[in-house]
Amino acid sequence: MKPMRQFILALFLTLFAAPTTPPLDINQSVHYQVPFTVQAPFSGWKDPRLQDACEEASALMAVKWARDDFLVNPQDAKDEILAISRFQSENYGDYHDTS
Repeated sequence: MKPMRQFILALFLTLFAAPTTPPLDINQSVHYQVPFTVQAPFSGWKDPRLQDACEEASALMAVKWARDDFLVNPQDAKDEILAISRFQSENYGDYHDTS
């Protein structure tokens, strides 16, 4: 068999072969300790950057969790969210609705 056909066959089998591990028991659950913050700490809804900060807050929580870090307090969360918004504005021209 030619190398390209071998590669395609191996890729196909990898992607579409039956799983080799048994399915998870739906009665089991996994709990992760993910740092949490609201997008507008201290209910700062008048600040347009915080009004549109759901993506920034989500990204902040994910990064903190992945780095096994934590959010010290709401002020730190607010400062980091605003820093993310500032970075986006400076580098991409806007901070609205970014993924």
